[in-house]
Amino acid sequence: MNLYDDWPEIRRIFARSFYASMATVNEDGFPHVTPIGSLLLHREPGRGFWFEIFTTHLPSNLDRDSRLCAMAVDTRLSLWGRALVSGQFPRAPGIRLSGLAGARREATAREQELFERRVRLVRWTRGYKLLWSRFGEGREVTFDRALPIRLGRMWPVGPNAKSH
Repeated sequence: MNLYDDWPEIRRIFARSFYASMATVNEDGFPHVTPIGSLLLHREPGRGFWFEIFTTHLPSNLDRDSRLCAMAVDTRLSLWGRALVSGQFPRAPGIRLSGLAGARREATAREQELFERRVRLVRWTRGYKLLWSRFGEGREVTFDRALPIRLGRMWPVGPNAKSH
């Protein structure tokens, strides 16, 4: 998958995922995976931002080593149901992005607005108030590599498949 040419499809996959998993390296060299529900991919290819709302180890891991890998899976039942029945996904059901995190900073009004739009359907819930009533700091991220998730023999083939 080409990070720049396929950026619209990459953004769709991340938008269809409830959250992304962010992998970093702990101080002891072991991998650490954190769920991130606030990763927003910008329109500009290879760029994004997330809010560090509930992260515990992620900030210190990134302060020490800014490398990361984010993964999202399109979890729509319609995609998985059709793929399981047909034995093939029409396109990659998920994507991994590798890149570098920037320094922590305050979120911009635009970033707050974009995240508010993402969670607007649940703003009436108690959970919304507990989780997302306050925005704080976050990080910019620059991705330099995109790898599709391939699920064995269910990987798409044919003229419309993207198998880079």
